[in-house]
Amino acid sequence: MRAKVSARACHRSSVISANNCAANTHLSINSDVIQATVFLPNAHETPLPCSPVPQIAHQALPMTSTRPYLIRAIHEWACDNSFTPHLLVDATGNDVTVPTEFVKDGKIILNIAHSAVSNLSLGNDFISFNARFSGVAREIFVPTSAVRAIYARENGVGMVLPDDPSDVGTQDNPKTPPTPAPRPSGPTLKIIK
Repeated sequence: MRAKVSARACHRSSVISANNCAANTHLSINSDVIQATVFLPNAHETPLPCSPVPQIAHQALPMTSTRPYLIRAIHEWACDNSFTPHLLVDATGNDVTVPTEFVKDGKIILNIAHSAVSNLSLGNDFISFNARFSGVAREIFVPTSAVRAIYARENGVGMVLPDDPSDVGTQDNPKTPPTPAPRPSGPTLKIIK
């Protein structure tokens, strides 16, 4: 009895699967090769070796931000449940194009429901759409790094987005440690035993 065995290596983890669920699979992994042997119940205990699959070396790949994926997921969830998705945007960031007359305390809340906007694009680097503000058509452009939260207007369910690690140390948003409070210049007391 033959069994089809497939193996693949991906970033230090490996998957071995067999067509026959009654088969026993032995998997051994060393630093260079994955070796799998499949034992079939009616094959007189004769092992069927699988050809070795070289492991793929783990390379440090640049990670993309989770922020745009979270924004798209909450937006889709809100729309699927007939809620109105809103964005809380930091309007003081570079490349943010929003109507400044509606900005309060450096932030603006934008309704991004499909019924309120047109040409909505929730991209990895930016969010853009057309909308009307007090009857005036505007083009809105918001980098995803400027989005602070996305939530449903009706119940407030959503998420405050964490600071993006790729934003740390940029010229637009420098992250410097707080400076310690200055020491008093007057006399100090010392305990003497």
